[in-house]
Amino acid sequence: MHRNHLIIIIILVASLVAYFVLMYGVAYLILFGINPSSEKALIENQIVSPNESITTSKELKAGQNAQLVIHYPIFGIPLNANVKNPSGEVVIDVNSTSYDRELYATFEPTSNGKYTLIVTNHGEQETPIHVIFNNVENLPIKNPYE
Repeated sequence: MHRNHLIIIIILVASLVAYFVLMYGVAYLILFGINPSSEKALIENQIVSPNESITTSKELKAGQNAQLVIHYPIFGIPLNANVKNPSGEVVIDVNSTSYDRELYATFEPTSNGKYTLIVTNHGEQETPIHVIFNNVENLPIKNPYE
């Protein structure tokens, strides 16, 4: 009888470990993003100093969903990111909170052309950032900050 209980306990523990490993993998993908288009990051490990901005641009196609993912390793740094379309109109404007280490937004470009990304560090310390900014096919339009 004790042997059966031991086997059941081992199976339960193994199931729980497998469940937590799976959930860790899902959480990791959600937190650190996936680049479905297989493109490299537009910006990798660039330092943004306090009260400074960096600007970059990317050619995007109208009618194809686009993603913006900015990851930074330090909690509590208030970042702002905005994207301007080729006409200079702001199409995305997102801010981080003190609990964030990532900004994420999606949108659908309305015209082909060069979209400009401006990332501003409103914090008191510098932080490295990694940016993915591109068109992605079959990405549902959902902005978690709205």
